[in-house]
Amino acid sequence: VRQYLQTHRASRFQITRHVSRAGFDDNPDEAQVVRDRAGFRRRDSNTGEVEDLIFVETFRTEICVGHSHQFVRKILHERGYLVREAPHWTIKPRSLPEMPTGTRVYCIRAAILEDAE
Repeated sequence: VRQYLQTHRASRFQITRHVSRAGFDDNPDEAQVVRDRAGFRRRDSNTGEVEDLIFVETFRTEICVGHSHQFVRKILHERGYLVREAPHWTIKPRSLPEMPTGTRVYCIRAAILEDAE
């Protein structure tokens, strides 16, 4: 998961609310071009923490390729990187650009990029 985010985060994750390419502020970069979108990047308004919101199918077929997605999400949860809405392993953000209401995504804390495990 860490390797996927390190490789694809800048190009495949659309920045939303309070996040810009130069850093984090209240003016998202409207010029961002995202090809083959895998999800979104946002700043949690309650904690201030950056999170990557990954489409369920992308998580299963690209990020977890060669591994059980159930096992990967369990390990992410145990290590404190997965934000979830129990009993689900995913969250349902209030709104995502160009996505239907109720879209569920895996929410990975950006702290995964800082830890060197």
